[in-house]
Amino acid sequence: MIIFEKRGSFRFIENGRTRKFATLEEAVKAGGISPDEEVQVSGVPYKVPASSIASAVDDAADVMSNYEEEEGEE
Repeated sequence: MIIFEKRGSFRFIENGRTRKFATLEEAVKAGGISPDEEVQVSGVPYKVPASSIASAVDDAADVMSNYEEEEGEE
């Protein structure tokens, strides 16, 4: 549940509902993840900023597809 800012409020989506807060601190206290916080992503051997999760997953997918291609050449 990564926090995003929209129209002057901080929001995250939980169970299909958008929760809105006046400050980033309130959103974090309610259970959201700050976009600057570094998180561990499955399949990636390092932590990434929460705002970059999609790109980290794409990077891992690229690495795995290259690995699978190399394994298939043998």
